[in-house]
This record gives sequence, structure tokens and C-alpha cells, in this order.
Amino acid sequence: MSPLRAACLTDWAGVLGHATEAARARNRYRLIGLPTLFLDVAITNEAELAFVASLAAAAPETLLTIPAADVATRGTFKIRDSVRLNAGSAKPKSRLLESSP
Repeated sequence: MSPLRAACLTDWAGVLGHATEAARARNRYRLIGLPTLFLDVAITNEAELAFVASLAAAAPETLLTIPAADVATRGTFKIRDSVRLNAGSAKPKSRLLESSP
């Protein structure tokens, strides 16, 4: 057993894992599922990506902005086809925008 688990604690990835499960749950928090704005959100790991994707999937419309200088987050969206926000619909429910410096 890990020291964190033995102390009934978790790390950031664990917190985001629980939050992702909660966002996907049937009886989720009442604000999940509303139009969502992600303003200059840095996504630095898989747990953050899964959390953002779960919130975006639940929303009827999503707008995500990424600063032009945030190369890491921009790269995350370019290489992950499963997270492409405009994929496949005639009228996209989500948009990915890059802001200029």
C-alpha cells in the first residue's frame, strides 16, 4: 500500500480522477452539463486532459481558449484525435480558439 493511500490522501492526479468520475456520473453536480467556458486552461497531463474532456462532453456548448504561447497545451490538442473539439458535426458544439500574445 502506498504511503498516500495508507494516510487516506491522494495526489493531484487522484483528485482529478475522482472529479472526472463525478463529471461522468449519472447524478452529477447540477452545473455540469451547462454551456462551459475554459479560459486559458493549461493542460499538462493525462488526468487534466481527461477531466476537461469529461466536462466538455457533458456540455451542450464549449469554448476553450489557449494562449498562443502555451505550446504544451496546444500540442496536446493537436496530437490527440480523441479530444478534437470540432470533430464530426455540421454545427460544432465546441470550439478551440488560440489567443494571440
